Amino acid sequence: MRGYIVLALMVLPLMAADSKEESRLAEVKANILRELGMQRPPNVSEMNIPLEQLRAQFRPIFEKEYADNKPQETETFYLTAKKSFHTTRGTFRFEVTDAILARQIEKMELTFNFNKGQESVKNVINVYQRFDNGTGTLVGSRQLLKSGHVKLTLEKQEIEKVLLDSNLLTLQVEVIVDDQEYDLYEEDNEDEIMMMAVTCVSKSRTRRRANPVCLREDPTDGCCRYDMIVDFDKIGWHWIVAPPQYNAFVCRGDCALNGHHMHNFGHTKIVKAVFRKDADMASFIEKTASCCHAGEYAPLSLIYINHDGAVVASSVSAMIAEHCSCS
Repeated sequence: MRGYIVLALMVLPLMAADSKEESRLAEVKANILRELGMQRPPNVSEMNIPLEQLRAQFRPIFEKEYADNKPQETETFYLTAKKSFHTTRGTFRFEVTDAILARQIEKMELTFNFNKGQESVKNVINVYQRFDNGTGTLVGSRQLLKSGHVKLTLEKQEIEKVLLDSNLLTLQVEVIVDDQEYDLYEEDNEDEIMMMAVTCVSKSRTRRRANPVCLREDPTDGCCRYDMIVDFDKIGWHWIVAPPQYNAFVCRGDCALNGHHMHNFGHTKIVKAVFRKDADMASFIEKTASCCHAGEYAPLSLIYINHDGAVVASSVSAMIAEHCSCS
């Protein structure tokens, strides 16, 4: 009997996730039809249209002219680490400025000199994000064959979760040479500098930062944004020429009022303030619960075949969930 209960507890969250994704897909389909002024999808099978030829012709055009979700211009900010007073050895603290947080972050890298290793010996660098409660999360790892200048790419999605609430970031750099752990720098060495390179969209293309993306296989308890790929062929919408698929994202999870995934929209700020100041009201709000949903969307360009058989390019609003909120 206990085994059935455990299995049910494992399956129920997955069923809830599937239900949320089905609802999100229905929302996407209804939104496309509404925005394009259609009551039903065009039936291209009755139009004798060479779909594969159209796709071969128009998808390169889409990638060149309309797929602008990859910014062309970036700026890189270099942050110098400060020695941390964290109890864990090899920790460094970075202060990420508001000017950086106001931009869309594309990439985060640690840059430093590595002089401990030996050639032909297994040298491993692990980087952990450290929290005040003593726990940590692996955000980067690299194997090196020799000493020299190192660039180590960090998992920016994990780091951005912390940066939603704080400008300070504490990282621990673990150095393992031939299965032995070493300090990266000697304590009295003032010449070595640990830096973080943060690459952002240039100011002319600045947009509000999207919520971090949580993983379906490792879900969080709170309201969070998850990947949700919409494949137009798989849903039978062959009239969409390009893109063949896109990430719509879906918001789901429990709405913990102090969760770091909840974006600070106006009504959310008010609820948080009440939660901090009035315990009775907070208890009432917790019992009545709130819904995790998308609070802000981004548009998506589509190339499609209309009811007349013409190929049309159009920008459709509210297609990509960028921020999750609770209300």
